[in-house]
Amino acid sequence: MKSDWSEAEWFKRSLLDIFIWIAPNLLDENSSSEIAKNIAFEHVGNGYFRTNPIGMNRISGIMADLAALDLVEPSKKPHPLDDKNTYWTLSKFGKKVMNKVRRIQLEEGIETLEQKSELDESIES
Repeated sequence: MKSDWSEAEWFKRSLLDIFIWIAPNLLDENSSSEIAKNIAFEHVGNGYFRTNPIGMNRISGIMADLAALDLVEPSKKPHPLDDKNTYWTLSKFGKKVMNKVRRIQLEEGIETLEQKSELDESIES
């Protein structure tokens, strides 16, 4: 597990890769901090810096890009006033894109995130 930012790795993935990683967790809603953890987990597995795996400035940029593509939108669900998190959900178009991508993955036999996670868990056991 990484202990500070000086040990952090730079990585470049496509916005599509990132969307595929986080979309299932946005069917209901997810906070920006949880989205950061989702991305970090998919990139490095369990060895990510737990409290802030990806800078919130990066997450804000990623979410702004996905919003500009009409794939995500701020969640409309109410939250307590003391909850300072930003929450996101898939837009209608984002749900269609996610469904299409996952259908292609399933039809072509590409591992979905759940299959990958199950495989990772069986290897660790």
